[in-house]
Amino acid sequence: MKATRFLLAGLLCLSLNAWADTLETVIFRADMATANESPAIAGVTASARAIIAAHIRRDNAGAIVSGFVDFDVDYNFATNDGTFSGLHIHSGAAGTNGPVTINTGLATAEGIAASGTGNVTRQATATSAAAIATLNGMLIDPSGYYVNMHTTAHAGGVVRAQLSRAETRVFRVTLDPANEVPAVVSDAKGTGSLIFLATRDAQGVINAGTVLFNTNYSFPSAVTLSGWHIHTGAAGSNGAVVINTGLAAGSPESPNVTTGALQRRVDVTTGAALDALRGIYTNPTAYYLNLHTTANPSGVMRGQLEPTVQNSYQVTMSPANEVPAIPGLDASALSMFTVYSSRNQAGTVTSATVIFDVSYAFPANTTFTGLHIHNGVAGANGGVVINTGIAGGANSLVDADGIGNVYRLVEAGSLTPAALTAVQGLLANPSGYYLNMHTTVNAGGAVRGQLAAAPAPPVISKNGIVNNASYNLAGTSVAPGSIAAVFGANLTSGASCLSTQGCNAKVEANRINPSMTGTTATVNGIPAPLLYTTPTQIGIQIPYEVSGTTGYVVVTADGQASAQETVAIDPAAPGIFSTTGDGRGAGAITHLNNTLVTAQNPATRGETLVLYATGFGATTPFLATGTFPALLTQSSTTPVVTVGGVAAEVVFGGVSGCCAGLNQVNFKVPPGAPAGATVPVVVSIGNKPSAPVTLVIQ
Repeated sequence: MKATRFLLAGLLCLSLNAWADTLETVIFRADMATANESPAIAGVTASARAIIAAHIRRDNAGAIVSGFVDFDVDYNFATNDGTFSGLHIHSGAAGTNGPVTINTGLATAEGIAASGTGNVTRQATATSAAAIATLNGMLIDPSGYYVNMHTTAHAGGVVRAQLSRAETRVFRVTLDPANEVPAVVSDAKGTGSLIFLATRDAQGVINAGTVLFNTNYSFPSAVTLSGWHIHTGAAGSNGAVVINTGLAAGSPESPNVTTGALQRRVDVTTGAALDALRGIYTNPTAYYLNLHTTANPSGVMRGQLEPTVQNSYQVTMSPANEVPAIPGLDASALSMFTVYSSRNQAGTVTSATVIFDVSYAFPANTTFTGLHIHNGVAGANGGVVINTGIAGGANSLVDADGIGNVYRLVEAGSLTPAALTAVQGLLANPSGYYLNMHTTVNAGGAVRGQLAAAPAPPVISKNGIVNNASYNLAGTSVAPGSIAAVFGANLTSGASCLSTQGCNAKVEANRINPSMTGTTATVNGIPAPLLYTTPTQIGIQIPYEVSGTTGYVVVTADGQASAQETVAIDPAAPGIFSTTGDGRGAGAITHLNNTLVTAQNPATRGETLVLYATGFGATTPFLATGTFPALLTQSSTTPVVTVGGVAAEVVFGGVSGCCAGLNQVNFKVPPGAPAGATVPVVVSIGNKPSAPVTLVIQ
């Protein structure tokens, strides 16, 4: 029995509290076509695919106050359509035309021919009331907005598409000749990241996506690269190519190379590649990345897709933080620095990808000559340890008005040991590292900020340990094996969750790691696996080994331990996850095809549905804390489900196959269940009922 991993991501992450004065980046995709114009464009053979990154700034009340929007558009025009005259986001549903609300400034005078293939990248500033309203609307319902590309031949627009929010997953890959089947004897090595951006239809099924390939490689002697693909297949087996970068022996990157870096973007919309995209989101380790050469056409080195832990740090940068401080400089930056890392069973970082996301405001005509992570505490200067590559001369960043956003991905993998060591250090002690932005005028640094404040002792809130599904709606007790939310302060130095499954846990050898971002937790002295961490809330699995009626929880962060806080322990304390993340309203209940039951996708009487919950207690057979079931693992006490007060037939009740602490019940909607949009559903274990959630039955 398998759970829907994207669903669990939402269930756990929806409950996370936002920071004040924050920067966030939200990605959207759009597959643009002439047929989408209103009216449709005839006689032109053209298409485009856009990745749109909205860098959104919120105030301390959580309201959007401004933003920058990056447009990255690959186009293909078999027909000459003049020159490009505009690239915008418009407000308007499919089939309707609406006003421009976010404008890139692309104009006819630039003379970019609307013919052949190419790429257009632009950044738009979103500060007007209309632009801010659009950013808010895009987050609520992106289908109400469209991206449009205009030409001199079709001033009203030639290719367009409604926006779809992209669900991001980041995987790391360590390439090794020994992983080939049969093994290849070579001193070659490689590492890299695969960033997946997938969109879903109204039923929650992945319908398209984009894969960003990034690979560093090193060979003992020159080779000719002949292929770079994702294959289906577990470790130790060979499988077919399912997503192809198009790299071949005749490609510009291929001839006579020893070391280098490869970057490519692949859009996925149909066929085997789309099937693979769906499979990767469900079970990434069943796929591998392979690099081929003319000497080893079947593959010279490969590696399975590795889940990563995401750690994010909000950084406020100021001239006053420089050492010495810079008086009189009217400049600032709000930043989010993110690390996606993979680790071995000892907890050592083995590979990483880092993303610099900086929204800055400087005086006009500013030239930036550096953006780095430095090793140093507040009030002290330290050396550069992670470098974006922004530098002087040709590698500088020139901004005429001094206001914008820079978004840079840096591979800090095994080919750069110093950067990898820095990642290990900053994850353990982020207050000992700072982000610095340099300019020609202030070469030593213009604005800077620590990744985190000096750590304060963690504090668990009184009565702050609750069932992560129902919170305190059904009492404050938790059960052994269940997922619990722990509320408090200073619980971690940063936010962390497993990027491949939303806010799930770091998985090593099919077991959850009990440490994340320098935070650990114990219940009655027993280590509790961590599923996500933020400064004010962490998710833990209550160990199955906990006995008695009281649990004593201690959180240790950055080497400092909290005072213990108690929580009542019951053999069972069921709670049903809800789509709102707080145990209220619509339940996390799906059809058998893994799509959510909604008003647009209602349940029917007699249909078998899947309900996701936690707190069922003991299992048969016994399941160790922090592990995923290898076999069908049932609850020791069969759950009882009622739908509108009518008992339902339970087909299966136990542990879901994907995630530690997650329970699953497959049940049939009773023939006598009432119809409606808010039919109550309750699950009980023994004499312990859950709080009700609602179900839509037609």
